[in-house]
Amino acid sequence: MTTATPRPPGLGSLDRITLTRSNEDRLAAAAVSMQGVDPWPARKMSEARHLLALGQLAGPERMQVRELNLEQDLRATVWFDVPVAMTPDSTGALRVEQGAVVGIIYPRVILSIPLPGYALTSLVEPAAGAFYPNVGSSQGQRMCLGAQLPVGIPVVELAIGAWSLLAMQTVMMDAADSAGVMHMAASDYWLANRDRMPLTREPFLRPDPRHGEPRCC
Repeated sequence: MTTATPRPPGLGSLDRITLTRSNEDRLAAAAVSMQGVDPWPARKMSEARHLLALGQLAGPERMQVRELNLEQDLRATVWFDVPVAMTPDSTGALRVEQGAVVGIIYPRVILSIPLPGYALTSLVEPAAGAFYPNVGSSQGQRMCLGAQLPVGIPVVELAIGAWSLLAMQTVMMDAADSAGVMHMAASDYWLANRDRMPLTREPFLRPDPRHGEPRCC
């Protein structure tokens, strides 16, 4: 079963968001060691800028870009405010922790060929025990965002896709599907407990309390 998450409103405004001085400094610092042949450096800068802008749009209470490296691949670690399903205890009761750190690797090759859905994102924290059909149970906890990641998929879509997976707003549980199930015990559990999904119905971009609309630039 797959459920689709609508593209959050406001994402079309990322190019219009003025980065904070802190984020401009972070981007400039990451660019100092940047390597690669054109147009790869420019693409890395653009993707990194959009990721930082997304953090500003979402707000630090929802998303924080904690690490950013542009030397070879674009590498980032991102903290999200999102519930995380953990392995049930001995009584079978599901545990839920709040907050996750996701690792993103964005290699040059994604600009020319599609990659497997598990190739670019992984769950860093909690470091073990995440209980999802689409998160690997082995070391590294790879996150599968679909059967295949298309050529040139934006980094911000990887970030939002990872959040949606953890919130269980986007779920794949059919072991026969090409998207693949990475944790069969979790797949069996959630197939039997569909009423517990999603873990939150909040959208990724929370409404601005002043206007009741999604945050914007």
